[in-house]
Amino acid sequence: MIVTLDPVQRPNWRAANPSMSFNVLLPGVAMKLKPLAAAALLATSLSSFAATDLGTLGTDPVFFNGTGSGFVFDTFTFTLSELSSLRIDVTDLKFPPSWSFSNLGIALLDESFVTLGSATAADGLSFSGLAAGTYALALTGFTSGSFGGAYAGVLAAAPVPEPETYALMLAGLGIVGFIASRRRSNV
Repeated sequence: MIVTLDPVQRPNWRAANPSMSFNVLLPGVAMKLKPLAAAALLATSLSSFAATDLGTLGTDPVFFNGTGSGFVFDTFTFTLSELSSLRIDVTDLKFPPSWSFSNLGIALLDESFVTLGSATAADGLSFSGLAAGTYALALTGFTSGSFGGAYAGVLAAAPVPEPETYALMLAGLGIVGFIASRRRSNV
């Protein structure tokens, strides 16, 4: 079916035939626009949920905070440079009736977006033996205050000694014990 229209008739024709698809007017173009439209939608949705990078965690705790209104979905990414234990604590900064959350949850995700653990903010999360890599902390909740809600949190990482460290420590203790026993037998 070939439809030929001049520019003056096009708006009236479109209103009269709403079931006629875009493919009739420009064959093949609609299929090419679908991936482009999907990519634009994905880009705009990802930009609204952009993650805040907290950098590489060391021995010093890292603090973070946020505010929101309605449904809150905040993401914080961070990197562990070595095998580590991790503690996550988040608190709802309640100033009723102005600032408050009715429910605030936290989840830790690995770099392939697998959830490693989740809890309410009041409980916090603890992990031991997390491998070096990139992780994401997701906070979700509904605000109940008239101005929204606010939260603050801290990430504390501590390196876990590797087996070689324990072997070296035991070897050192063995040498100290051997020297102490030799001194006793000589006296």
